[in-house]
Amino acid sequence: MRLIILLIAVYSSYGTCSTRNGVAKNAVPIDTLHQVVIGSGYKVIDVKNESTNKREIGVWRFDKDVCHLALPSQDDYMGFSVNWIKKTSAGFQLSIEYGSRIYYRKDFNFYYINDHFYLTGVRTERFDKSKDEKGKTQFKSFKPPIPIENVIITDYM
Repeated sequence: MRLIILLIAVYSSYGTCSTRNGVAKNAVPIDTLHQVVIGSGYKVIDVKNESTNKREIGVWRFDKDVCHLALPSQDDYMGFSVNWIKKTSAGFQLSIEYGSRIYYRKDFNFYYINDHFYLTGVRTERFDKSKDEKGKTQFKSFKPPIPIENVIITDYM
């Protein structure tokens, strides 16, 4: 019962939002576990854009649309899923995974700097599921950091 009330409250808060160019679109939360509230009034939520039928990570501040990160579908990348959106001490982390035999997990680190979010690094874990060997992990940091509105997730996959 509490989950239904929570979903109704979230849906009514985020049922309609506007994009950066001011065009209204419907954004419905996919999973209430994939959302975080960050200081200074920011909310980061995994949503489904009902006009395009695609998943996005939506960033709002005081219920005003800030930006959206388009996510690929499972048709684009086999086994694609969002693991989590997690609040960190400096911003938030988005974790995704995809692959079948060759598995990838990517953790995107967004820092809150001067009233704005920036991508500061991506941690990649890769391993072959058919082998018993340990996978490879690498971290790529970005200097200068990339403003969130310029981030295209598939560029890092």
